[in-house]
Amino acid sequence: MNRWLVGGVLLGLTALSFGVNGSRYFAPQRLPQPSVEALIAEVVSAPDPAQQLAAATQLLQSRSLPEASVATKAAMALAIKDSPHPGVRVAMIQALAEAYDYAAMPTLLDALEDPDPAVAGKAAAAVQHMLGLRYDVENVADQKKISQMARRDWQMLSQSPHLDLWKKTVAQRKRTTAKSGSSR
Repeated sequence: MNRWLVGGVLLGLTALSFGVNGSRYFAPQRLPQPSVEALIAEVVSAPDPAQQLAAATQLLQSRSLPEASVATKAAMALAIKDSPHPGVRVAMIQALAEAYDYAAMPTLLDALEDPDPAVAGKAAAAVQHMLGLRYDVENVADQKKISQMARRDWQMLSQSPHLDLWKKTVAQRKRTTAKSGSSR
């Protein structure tokens, strides 16, 4: 037999073997994601603003965000009040809105009056999202008007049985979305 033919056959068998078995050695491995608690700890305590923002961004991408503990959500609300970085405040507002954390509503209402327009705008979107309401405002100059309307609506809603009904509606939507996402 020709040496080149044997070499070609061996090379082909090696390539075939690598194709079957090699993927387990060279396939991209998913790195374990940090817990929500670890990420919020980094948001609150990292010395570098870029690290805080990176942790806040990663926190938003966490699939376990809705199941975060009450203490973790309280730390997120505290980060909205205490962080000097608008990007971190925006990310924490979005995280609390996505988790439908009604305990954070007073903090979100205060954020409506944040001097940074991105923070105030995200807070307005979060409050509207969580309350299922839409405020028809012309521009950012109406920020104080939005704040007054949202505070009034939250006060009325929080003292009525409609809030519990809304929470049930939101929970049902989440279950429906989760079922449709898992069946794909």
